Amino acid sequence: MAESLATSTQLSISDTDVETVLRDSMQRHHVPGAAFGVWQDGEQRVVTAGIADTLRGTPTDEHTVFGIGSLTKMFVAASLLCQPGLDARLDARARTGLRSLPAATGGEVTARHLLNHTSGLPPEYYLTPASNPDDLASYLDECARLSYLFAPGEQFSYSNVAYCYVAGLLQAWSGNGWMAEVTARTCERLGLAETRFQPLLDAGASRAVGHTWWSSGDRDPRPVRPFELPVYILPGAGLWTTIGDLLRFGVALMPEAGATPLGAEVPLLMREEQIAIPERTRADAMGLGLVVFSRRLGAYGHGGIALGQRAELRVLPRSRAVVALLCNGRDGMPLFDELLSACLGIPIPAPPTPSEGLGGVQSVEYQGLYDHLDKRFRVEAGAGGLHLTVISRRYGPAWPWPADWALSPIEPDGFLASSPETDFRFTVHFRRSGVSPRPRYLHAFWHTAVRLEES
Repeated sequence: MAESLATSTQLSISDTDVETVLRDSMQRHHVPGAAFGVWQDGEQRVVTAGIADTLRGTPTDEHTVFGIGSLTKMFVAASLLCQPGLDARLDARARTGLRSLPAATGGEVTARHLLNHTSGLPPEYYLTPASNPDDLASYLDECARLSYLFAPGEQFSYSNVAYCYVAGLLQAWSGNGWMAEVTARTCERLGLAETRFQPLLDAGASRAVGHTWWSSGDRDPRPVRPFELPVYILPGAGLWTTIGDLLRFGVALMPEAGATPLGAEVPLLMREEQIAIPERTRADAMGLGLVVFSRRLGAYGHGGIALGQRAELRVLPRSRAVVALLCNGRDGMPLFDELLSACLGIPIPAPPTPSEGLGGVQSVEYQGLYDHLDKRFRVEAGAGGLHLTVISRRYGPAWPWPADWALSPIEPDGFLASSPETDFRFTVHFRRSGVSPRPRYLHAFWHTAVRLEES
């Protein structure tokens, strides 16, 4: 069944119908402007709709550049994996080229660990605007004081800090500035003429302005005024691109479509499964800079959020297809789901549902404080079972989601977090270490938090 579904994925509706689906879905999900594209068997279709910049009334078109957030990591990873001598370097001690990388206990961090988010480094490390460094090396020197959440290779935890070190390795291995190397190795090599890092954007480029809302009850999208990203955000989320360039990049990641300027080895290495992702509702595993979204469909790519914008890329080699969305609204994910379903027949992922057969939801073994530098999680017994409190160190009281979430069991050591204040849901998984009956780790939002000793 999986094979037949995967090989029958064809775009069979007209551009007019695609535009209708796009516009209807944009209105439903409060997205002002979007560009959607499909490449399949050498044919490309692009549909744009709405307003790119509501502050100026600029319409969205094929040349509008959007911030692509974490899709940037694919470009940085591809550039590193194109470097000479990779076979000897990928699993070698990364500190050889990165003196500022903290020493880890339980093993040595390698380039592979950094690329596939198993290094154990914290998810984020934000500095105050007054102390923002002017260059990547200075930021990495600041990171030298960080502690690891777990031993290298032990588990998955998405880390933007790790990709700052990937950029540092790219600089060390190539002898060039990391942004210049990504531009030369990947963007120029693939002919991505409209893809730039934020500091290098053309002044006259048609640039999308993101939109978001600042409370769970406020659904009216408000523009996010652009600002210059700190240097340490750029390796993980600093690229801007157009829908055409993003499709071209996706095709380069699919050697099944023919010869690619990246060669066959780099894309195949990037999509090779490295480690399973605990939240399996949307993705199955992590590759090297790529996310394996569905083993069943053979789909991989990445998603990203940047300044109130959303970007999604899916590569489907069994169908010889690439699908991409760029939009300037925070709720781009359901928009992308609906487009994939309507245009390619790919079913929308079913949300996890609570399991009545699982008991122990008030078990003391889960209760306690868990921390990963960016957020702190408190698990305690409450009305009806376990409750989770999320404390954001970055946003504090401005954290836009509810603080209190009810936890309903969905599988052993796995829970669904929900709140009557929002329709947003997320999964929480606990992981044990050693012989202790109490979980050592809490996993949520693709990040691992460690139980504090006093809890």
